[in-house]
Amino acid sequence: MMDCPKESVAMTLHASQPQGHTATEPGNLAPHASSTGRSERHLGTYEALDPARHQIRILNLLPGSWEDPVRCNTFVVSLDEHPIYHALSYVWGDPDVTREIYFNGVETLITTNLFDALRRQRCLDKVVKIWADALCINQADMGEKGHQVQNMGDIFSHAELGIMWLGETEIPGFEEIDQLCGNMVENESEPDVQMPALERLLETMKHVTSQPWWYRSWTLQEAVLPPQIWFQCSTHKLRWELLKDAFKLLLKKIPKIRYPVYLNMLPVARQLWPLLVLRPGRQWTHFISALNVSKSRLASNRRDKVYALIGLAPTTSPLLTVDYSLQCFEICCALLVEIIHHTGDLCALLRERERERDPLLPSWAPDWCGDKILPDEMDFGVIAGHLDQFDAAKGRTARILSASAPGVLTLLGKSTDDQVTLIIGVDEFVSYLTYEVLDAILSAASRGDLVNAGTIRDIIPAWQRCTGDEDQYLIQVQQLIQASQSCAFEAREDDLSEALRSLVKKNGSIEASCKRLRDFIYLAKIHWPRFTYFLTHGGRLGIGSREVQVSDRVRVLFGGKVPFILRPVRQSKSIAGQSYEYVSHAFVQGIMHGEAVEESSEEEWINLV
Repeated sequence: MMDCPKESVAMTLHASQPQGHTATEPGNLAPHASSTGRSERHLGTYEALDPARHQIRILNLLPGSWEDPVRCNTFVVSLDEHPIYHALSYVWGDPDVTREIYFNGVETLITTNLFDALRRQRCLDKVVKIWADALCINQADMGEKGHQVQNMGDIFSHAELGIMWLGETEIPGFEEIDQLCGNMVENESEPDVQMPALERLLETMKHVTSQPWWYRSWTLQEAVLPPQIWFQCSTHKLRWELLKDAFKLLLKKIPKIRYPVYLNMLPVARQLWPLLVLRPGRQWTHFISALNVSKSRLASNRRDKVYALIGLAPTTSPLLTVDYSLQCFEICCALLVEIIHHTGDLCALLRERERERDPLLPSWAPDWCGDKILPDEMDFGVIAGHLDQFDAAKGRTARILSASAPGVLTLLGKSTDDQVTLIIGVDEFVSYLTYEVLDAILSAASRGDLVNAGTIRDIIPAWQRCTGDEDQYLIQVQQLIQASQSCAFEAREDDLSEALRSLVKKNGSIEASCKRLRDFIYLAKIHWPRFTYFLTHGGRLGIGSREVQVSDRVRVLFGGKVPFILRPVRQSKSIAGQSYEYVSHAFVQGIMHGEAVEESSEEEWINLV
């Protein structure tokens, strides 16, 4: 039972999908719909809600001892009046295992997990105000369910506190996380003392993040939006700030102590990282990353993999209208178009091709309602983290042709008159990078020998792309070449001396930079199956997804930070101009910084189907 030191506030109850359900269930029309095979008593009469007034229902959880029946009733309030309540996020659990409560004076069956959560929040002598989806939304009214789901983001954002209910199961060490963190800080200079505490902390964190709550689509938004949240397991409560600090401490300590332990931490990082990124503030790249994270979570209704995150979009008005009559492919297409309209860029197009996609989806639309992302696919957050260094569209914002045919996304862009002509192996690709890069250039310059400017010019963009490196050394070499205004420019030791000093200052030694190149070569070979390395007709080196084929086209689309690989398809009489399938984003030497836009070729509308 809950301690109530101050005025009780409501908890937002989120009935994420049943714990036992791991597959999508298209028959469920809403995220909080009761399972049709479940025996459930009538919930009584609901007072109607006025969507125009931003109204919701809140539970009064009546006082009682642990053994007393759970009693509660609802009242209607507008969110515009800033009501005080707590928000409860939970998973249903087994829909066939239920407990009885008195709801609005009527005996009602609810799932055991919800029953346990309510009983743990109840006070002996005060009413606790709670928003609970299973009870505060009229489950028999599909219209109400639609607009209440639409308001879910606001409901959690307005809550004074969000309570993330992990269940009644005891988690070993859950109540000791604070003490374990303190012990490690005190013994920071003694690794032998730290290791046992570190392993205990990691084991506890693994137990915490393996609970069913972490695997539901709805719980991500519910944990991000409240101003304050805590995690509760049985009687034990843990503030998010403490859980976050424990995770950061593990990140800091483990790599210095034992690498195998670091590998064991990956499941913990996979669950906590989205909260670390999203809670400080909403950004478009974070929202798109959340959409990809949601694909690996569970939802009884596939539509909820999108609808459960609408509240995370950084917009003042709803990005989409929640409509369970729409098919999944319609939701994904509409969402992508809305993101492009709001952002003016094509960040949402960047993805790896899903191995299994909704067959009704056009090639350009991500399958955000799809199932689990394969482990070897690139995470969008990794992709987005490297975009700012490129500007293939030279600052031009995305433009969509509104008169496009259904299923067609027509974007303005420029043809590079280039296409993939050769798929190359990783060893051939590495040879392009290693031939007179860094160690060869440095050794030649140190001997006073001549360095071929053409080789440097060809290699620098590929090096910068593949390593994410912006060493002043490479930048200064490029500036020296440009300043010479001659393809025959040759650099001697004195020309590169300042650049060498910059390189040594940054990396500690010339050998450190050479090692970075060798490390990249090693990684390129490891990740070879994930990418296709290719040469274009124009002689450019490129990297794309595994789907890239010979004769695919390289195109720059306005709003794109990087070029795209498109595949021509048979001409359609209903579509004006050539149509293409989306294949992949790409990194193509020589057009990553707007060079294609600066050329004299005319703009063109490019149809994606």
